Amino acid sequence: MSFTPGFQSHESLESIVRSAYTQIQTPDLSLYSQIPLHKVSGLPSAEETICLLCQKSKSNTGDVPGLSSTLYSFQLRSVCKMYEKESMTLRQCVPHFVEFTSPTGSRYFFNTLENTFNSNPELYVVPKGGILAENMGLGKTLICLALICLSKHEISSIPHDIILEEPPKGTDIGSFKMKPLKTLAEIALSSIAQNSLPWKYFAQDLPSAIVQKLKKLPGVFFVSREPVQSNLGLRVRNATALKPSILKLVLTSSTLVIVPENLLHQWNDETKKHVRVEFLRKLFISDRFKNLMHYENGDYMRDPPQDPILLVSYDVVVISAPLFSKLCADPSTVFMKIYWKRLIIDEGHSMSSRSSNLSLSCKLIHAERRWVVTGTPTSGLTNLHVDEGVPEAVTESPKKRRKYTVKGKFNVREDLNKLGNLVSNYFKIEPFYSQPSLWGSSITKNLTNSNQFTAKISLQTLLNSLMVRHTQLQVEADLVLPQLHHEAVSLKPSYQNKLAINLFTSVLAVNAVSSERVGGDYMFDPMNRQQLQKLVSNLQLSTFYWTGFQILDVKSLLNVANSCLEKLTPSGEAYYNPEDRRLLVSSIHAVKEALCNPRWRAAASLHEMQLYVTNLPKPYVDNFAIGSINDIGVFGAPQLHAIQKFFYKNRFISSNDESVLASRLRESSKAFWKDYWVRSEKTQNRKFSKPEAFLEFDAPEEKRKNDVFEKQIICKQSVSTRETDSVALASHSTFKNILDKPYHLKDQINPKRARILGTASSKLSYLASKLTGHQKDGVKSIVFFEYEDSAYYLTELLDVLGIKYILYATFVEVEKRPNNLNDFASHSTETQGGITLIMDLKLASHSLTVIAATRVYFMNPVWQRSVEAQAIKRAHRIGQTKEVFVETLVLRGTLEEEIYRRRIDDGYDLEARDVKGGETFEKKYVIDDTGMQNFVLRHEFLSVDKEVQEHADFSETVVGEDLADNSQDKSILNASNAPQFSLPSHSSDLLAAEGRIHRAWNMRLFSADNLQKFNESRQSKPNLEQLNVEFVEGKHQPTDVHINAGSSRKRVRF
Repeated sequence: MSFTPGFQSHESLESIVRSAYTQIQTPDLSLYSQIPLHKVSGLPSAEETICLLCQKSKSNTGDVPGLSSTLYSFQLRSVCKMYEKESMTLRQCVPHFVEFTSPTGSRYFFNTLENTFNSNPELYVVPKGGILAENMGLGKTLICLALICLSKHEISSIPHDIILEEPPKGTDIGSFKMKPLKTLAEIALSSIAQNSLPWKYFAQDLPSAIVQKLKKLPGVFFVSREPVQSNLGLRVRNATALKPSILKLVLTSSTLVIVPENLLHQWNDETKKHVRVEFLRKLFISDRFKNLMHYENGDYMRDPPQDPILLVSYDVVVISAPLFSKLCADPSTVFMKIYWKRLIIDEGHSMSSRSSNLSLSCKLIHAERRWVVTGTPTSGLTNLHVDEGVPEAVTESPKKRRKYTVKGKFNVREDLNKLGNLVSNYFKIEPFYSQPSLWGSSITKNLTNSNQFTAKISLQTLLNSLMVRHTQLQVEADLVLPQLHHEAVSLKPSYQNKLAINLFTSVLAVNAVSSERVGGDYMFDPMNRQQLQKLVSNLQLSTFYWTGFQILDVKSLLNVANSCLEKLTPSGEAYYNPEDRRLLVSSIHAVKEALCNPRWRAAASLHEMQLYVTNLPKPYVDNFAIGSINDIGVFGAPQLHAIQKFFYKNRFISSNDESVLASRLRESSKAFWKDYWVRSEKTQNRKFSKPEAFLEFDAPEEKRKNDVFEKQIICKQSVSTRETDSVALASHSTFKNILDKPYHLKDQINPKRARILGTASSKLSYLASKLTGHQKDGVKSIVFFEYEDSAYYLTELLDVLGIKYILYATFVEVEKRPNNLNDFASHSTETQGGITLIMDLKLASHSLTVIAATRVYFMNPVWQRSVEAQAIKRAHRIGQTKEVFVETLVLRGTLEEEIYRRRIDDGYDLEARDVKGGETFEKKYVIDDTGMQNFVLRHEFLSVDKEVQEHADFSETVVGEDLADNSQDKSILNASNAPQFSLPSHSSDLLAAEGRIHRAWNMRLFSADNLQKFNESRQSKPNLEQLNVEFVEGKHQPTDVHINAGSSRKRVRF
C-alpha cells in the first residue's frame, strides 16, 4: 500500500538549500563534559581522550600532544568532533527514508522514492570522516595537524564490510610450501600487526629489535582491484577490465595529504611552526624536488619510495595534487597498495567535478578515514556575510569592522551536484556510490516537487553527518581579530586617463549613432556580447592606463564621426537628432584632443607608461626621452633604466666635461634604441611576462587591435589590420622630431638633482607614493591586480624608484611562487624596510596566508565581492596581530565609481542572477548588469582642462593614524644639503589641501634605494636547487642592508 503525503511548499530551491546550510549543527561536546574523568592507565580510549581535551578547553589549556601551539577553543572542538567521527561506527537512514512518529509514539519511515511506509529503514554506514568546512582564515591546516598528532599511534584496521580475497597462489602467504613452525614471538608480532594494535604508543618501552620487526612487518589484507576509470580508448579499457587482479593492501598509521601545488609550502611552514620537532616523520613529495633532501622537518623528494613499507614509515605524507594525479594514472602506483589510515584533500572544492583527474584518483585510493578540507566546499557554503553597515559615499571616511562578509546568490543545482559528487565518489556513501544517479532523483528532484519537505529533512541530516563547522558568533566568542578598515579612495583622473576614457566613450557613442542602435553593427546587439564584454573590460583597464588604440584607428573613428555629423536628410536637414549630434561633436572633440597631443601619440606608438622628469641635463633628454614639455622630459621606464645604468657606470665623469659625457651618452643611447626596437618587435604579439632582472626590458602585452576596429563595427570603410606603427622602424631622432617641442633647461645642473614629478596614471602615482612610504616606515603591504598590464607598469616604476616588491602571479613560475611567499614573510622590516607583495587576484582565493601584511590595496573595484573578501582574508585571519587597512582605488567620475556605488547598496546583489524569458543569466561580468549597461549607454565624457599639468603628482592622503609615521630627514630635502659623496633619498612634505592633509613626495631619479636595487640586479639568480633549499629552510636575510625608518639613512658613497 502506498501513500503520498500532502506536504506542499512554496519555498524556492535556493531558499531551501540556503536554510539547510545555515542550520548545520555545530560541534557539540557537552555530553563529554558530563562524563566523570578518571585517571587513565595505559592507552586512553577515544572517549577518554575527548573528555580530557574538553577539560583542557575549559581551562584554556587546549594542548594536543605533539603540538607546540595552543589551540583556540573552537579549534579544539573541531579536532574533538573530527576525532569522534573517526572513532565511532554509526549507521543512519539513507537520505530518501524520513523518520516520523505516530500519535501513539511508534516510529515509522517514509520512502520518498517509492512513496511507501516502512517499519524499518535502509541504513548506510556514516563515513569515518567528513568535510572540515570552517570559514576562511580559521586555521584549518592547524586543526588537521592536531588531528594527525592526536591519533599518531592508531593504525588502520581491516574493514569488516568488504569482501576479502584469499592471498594469490605463489606468494609467501598463499604458498602451500611447507614452512617451519612460527615461534611464539613471530605469532605475537603477526597478531599485533593484523589486529592493528597501537604498538607505537608503547614503542619507548619495547626493545629496539622488536620495534624494528614491527616496522618491517605491517598487517596486510587482500581485495579485488577496482576497475580503473580513465580517458583511454574503449579497446584498452576493455582489455584492462578483463584482467582479474588481486590487490594487497598494507595497514598503516600514516596520513596521506593531497594539496594544491601552491599550498605545499604552507603545510611545510605550518608543520615547522606548530608541530614539535621529531614528533612526526614527514615526507613532502613534489615535482619541484628533483633530488632527495633530508632536513630536520622532514624529507623532500619527487619520486616516492616504491616499497609500501618504506612509504608508511612516515606519519604524514604530503603530496602535490598534480603529481599525485599523474602518478595515479598507473594502477600499480605505491599509493594504491596502502590502506591509509587517513586521506585529507586540502582545498577540497577541487573534488567537485566527478570527471577530474584528482577525483578519479582519490576514488581509487583505499583509506579508512576521509576528509575534505575547504572553507568553500560549495558556493552556498562560502558563508561570507555582508557587514557593510549603511551605504556610504566613495569619499567618506573608512568604516571599521572585524569581519568582512558577502551574501551572494549561488547556482543551487550546481551546488547540489558538487555535494552529490563528494557523497558518492569520495565518501562512497551507499546507495549513492553504487547508484550515482540516485542523488539526483532522491535529493535534487524531490526538493522541487511534492516531497520537498521530506527531501529537506534528508538533506539536512546528511549535511549534519558530514560537516564540521562553527558559526561566526561561536568563533568570535573565542577569537577577536584585530580591526579591519576598508576604504574607497577616490582619485582624480590624470590628463592621460581622461584622454583614454573619452576615446572609449567616443567609440561607443559613434557606434550607437552610426548604427542607429539596431542590427549587427550595434555594439549592444546580443550578437556582439563578447566584443562588448572585452571593450568594457578594456574601459575598466583604462582607469589605470591604456595605450591600446592605434593612431590609424582613431583617425578612422574621426572620419566616421565627421561623416555622420555631415549627413543630411533628402530635405537638407541634419539626419541625426540633436542629442546624437551632441554625442558626435563631443566624440570629435575627444578624438582631436588625443590626436593633437604628442605624448598621447607617443604612448599609442610605444605603449610605455609615461614618466615625467625634471632637472635632468639636456644631453640625457636629447638621447633618451620620448617627449618633453618645456623643462620636463617624458620617458618610459626602459629609457629611465638605461639612464640610471649609464649614470651609475659613469659616475666618475666630471659634469664639466661635456664633450666626453655627450659622446658616451650618444654611444649608450644608440645601443639602447637599437636593442629597444628589436625587443619591441619581438614582444608586441607575445604574452606579457615581467622581466626578472632589473634593467632588462620586455614590453607588456600589446592590445594591438580593439575588437571594435577588427570587426569594423564602427568603421565601414576598409582599414588594414596588418599595418604596423611606422615609429617602430624610425630612428629615435626622427621619432622625437615629429613628436615634440624642444626641451628647455636654463642652467647646467647636477644630474643627482633630477626628480620624477609623476606619471601619466593617477593610480600608479598614488600607489608609488604609498609603497614608498611603507618602505621607509617598515610596513608590509599587498597590491591585488586583475590586469597584467597594470602590474607590469607598477613593477616597472618600482624598479625605477628602487622600491622593494615581490611578485605572485600566474606568469611567475610555479616552482618560484612558494619561495616568493616565503621571502615576503621572512623579509625583515627592521633591517631592510618595508616591502610589497604584488598578487594576481585570481590566485588570492587559494587559502594562502599572508598575515605579515597590514596594508592591502585593490587597483580597482572588484565586481565579485566574494573574490574581494577572500583576497582580504589573506591578511585578515588567525595569526594577524595588527590592524589591517584596505584601500580600493576608484577613479572619480568613471565606470568604477558607478561599480562601487552599486556595491555599497545594501539592497542590491551584484552577483545575483537575472531571469529573462524564462532563462537565467549570471552577472559574471560588469556589462551583464542592467544598471551598468545603462551607465555605459549614457556616454558621459570627462571634462579635459588643457591648462592642467599632464602628470599625476606623487601624493597621498594621510589619515590620522599615519601622521606619527611621517617624520622626515630635513637634511635630505635638497641635494645641495647632502654630502657630495652620497645620493639623496626620496623624501616627503605634509601639505594641507581641500580640507585634508596630503603627503607629497620628492622622488629622486638617482637615489640610494635605486642604486641598491641596481647592484642587487647584477647578482646571479638562484637555480631550482637553491630555491628548494630556501623553500625548506627559509631565506637567510641580510642584517645590515637597511637602517630602520627611525634612524638616519645610510649614505651611499660614490
